[in-house]
Amino acid sequence: MMRILLTIHHELDPDSGAPGATLALADAMRDQGHDVQVLSHDHLPAWARGRRALFLFPMLVAWRAFRGRHRWDVVDFSSYDGWIATFLPRSFRPRLLAFHSHGLEHIAHEQRVADARRGKQGLSLKYFLYRGSLHLWAVGRAARRAEIAFFLNRNEQQYAVRDLGVEMSKSALAVNGLSEAFLAAAQIPKRCPTEREPLNVAFIGGYIQIKGIAYLMPALATYLQRHPTAHALLAGTRVIPDKVLADVPSQLRDRVKVIPTFDRGQLPSLLADSQVFVLPSLSEGFNIAALEAMACGLVPILTRGYGFEEYTTDGENGILIDRGSSEQIVRALERLNGDRAAWRRMSDEAIRVARTFTWAKAASTQIGGYEHAPRPNGRWLLDAPGDAS
Repeated sequence: MMRILLTIHHELDPDSGAPGATLALADAMRDQGHDVQVLSHDHLPAWARGRRALFLFPMLVAWRAFRGRHRWDVVDFSSYDGWIATFLPRSFRPRLLAFHSHGLEHIAHEQRVADARRGKQGLSLKYFLYRGSLHLWAVGRAARRAEIAFFLNRNEQQYAVRDLGVEMSKSALAVNGLSEAFLAAAQIPKRCPTEREPLNVAFIGGYIQIKGIAYLMPALATYLQRHPTAHALLAGTRVIPDKVLADVPSQLRDRVKVIPTFDRGQLPSLLADSQVFVLPSLSEGFNIAALEAMACGLVPILTRGYGFEEYTTDGENGILIDRGSSEQIVRALERLNGDRAAWRRMSDEAIRVARTFTWAKAASTQIGGYEHAPRPNGRWLLDAPGDAS
């Protein structure tokens, strides 16, 4: 049995990305007999939240690591959470500090800068004063100084080793997963439209530039214009519907449904009338929404090189496209719409693959990484049991 403290620099919400993944991972670890707690912004006083938390939460993580050095076997911190804790001498911190990326910020930063040069978004001076500089330094420091650094896809792992100075022997791949409850709910029969009916399209994610919104919306408009009875769903946008619909031609707005927030358990029902999932992200770690859509029988259209290859093979259970291309999104939609046999085959395979990714598997992978993390004294983590407390 391990005693593990997981950290996440957000308020806890089981229906949102990294916080939801952290809570699900903690539950799966507990199911396997481990003592797990989650430290989040919820543990900060009200005055310390918001922007102040960017600086104060890493201080809280370092304090908990120091105070709990005999309590915890592992402090597994998300991204930059543990950068201050890595300055603690080894005798003043738990046996193992682990870095956990939910999507490497350096890759996302490079994509933002590239998009800004292409005129797709603007970046303020404030961004470069912190997010594009000090924040990236803190993430890099945390990844290099941890005993083990987990990344959610091979592209991020290779980047960290090549450009951030993370030792290959200290890096490992982790995965996300789906809950058994979700997989059971996802068994709603998927309706395949007749040859005369167009496929409907869904997107799940925040309505933000890093999700490829600048390329998605023109592609959706083109597809809906070509197919007058097709519909689109955008769920989990975290913005009011009017903000999304402002980017849709007025004559198409009645065929675009926007759901700012939803309970994860509702997702299979929300996706019941959609057949294709599109997420042209510019950077991802291990996107769970795409995996959820696949489990519901939707065929995904995803960007190559950004983590989706961990569970998507082009032409077998989805279609991979280049980043930053509305034209390729439209071509992929038309390809599936025009070949229903291919859609059915990819849909069946998407379901099969998605069901192999569970939180139990994710927890076992993570625990295995802790157990075999390189130690300065050449001993494994479990060679010396922790002190009782």
